[in-house]
Amino acid sequence: MHLTLTLDAQKTQVQAVAEQLRLQPTAPDRLDCPSHIGNGFVQAYYFPLGLTVNVYQLRLSQPISFETINPANSGVYCLFINLSEEGIEKTIDGKTFAINQQSPNGIFYYAPANQIRQQNAQNRQLRFVAITFTESTFEQLVSLEQRAKVVPSLGSFLFLDIDVPMQSQLQQLFTRNTGSELELNKLAKYTLTLDIWTAVLNKVLQRQSVADTSGLFEQDIHKLFAVRTYLLTHLNETVLLTDLAAMVGFSESKLKRLFPRLFGRSVYQYQLVARMESARQLLTSRQFSVSEVGYQVGYTNMTHFAEAFHKHFALKPRDFLRMIKNKSFSQPESVSN
Repeated sequence: MHLTLTLDAQKTQVQAVAEQLRLQPTAPDRLDCPSHIGNGFVQAYYFPLGLTVNVYQLRLSQPISFETINPANSGVYCLFINLSEEGIEKTIDGKTFAINQQSPNGIFYYAPANQIRQQNAQNRQLRFVAITFTESTFEQLVSLEQRAKVVPSLGSFLFLDIDVPMQSQLQQLFTRNTGSELELNKLAKYTLTLDIWTAVLNKVLQRQSVADTSGLFEQDIHKLFAVRTYLLTHLNETVLLTDLAAMVGFSESKLKRLFPRLFGRSVYQYQLVARMESARQLLTSRQFSVSEVGYQVGYTNMTHFAEAFHKHFALKPRDFLRMIKNKSFSQPESVSN
């Protein structure tokens, strides 16, 4: 099956996909996947200032090629962010790129005048977010001086990485809005979307103004991402710099020197932030006690865990869990550097 989606500021992605499949949306902002194609949904959130978030969570029972056309006159810009376990391949101008959350290519940011093809295999869990915005979004939120630096030219695109705080924020976009909390949850998602959008633009500015990757060989960048992936998938382990360096063929001093240049923090600082963000997600699920969460993110001493959580969020984990159970909370923000 082949679907073609033409981006249009006047038409939502839910509407466009529904028309292609000849289906009626479940609601104006939601389309449930028909059983003959697979299962899952496409959910859209429409916000002020021209921001729209499209959340895709699908498991397909047949392969589908998906072509996105962004006409030169659409006025639509897009962030495609892959949160699937596996990479998603995009083909642009005959070149294929893997969009992977554990690589430098987790975020695909593109302008009008682009045509992109995506091949989706069957029986794979797809979880990705498409944030669209317009020139008026830039006009209202970005200064004229910075606009020239963060607005990509027609036909251009770039790739950026997903950092740990952003990954945590993106996961929250997949929660369902129901009942009396509907409007509150939409407001929270609007705040999240603005934070994610701003973080992406800041990454673009950093790439231009800070020599974070200047002088780094491409093979070194991929090795540093391999170290980051190991940290994120072994949060419950005590890692040694010597072991991490040996894993990718670096000396310990080279790893200590290059890792902060790419990720803005030392290896151990990065692991600490990842542990705290993971702890917040686990506590929010309400499936684990504070001690169970502490063990899962690598702490054997719960006093040390509570101190680290409090330093990061200005809130003790037991207090956070109590507020979640009472449904009287907003997600705490990090207060640590």
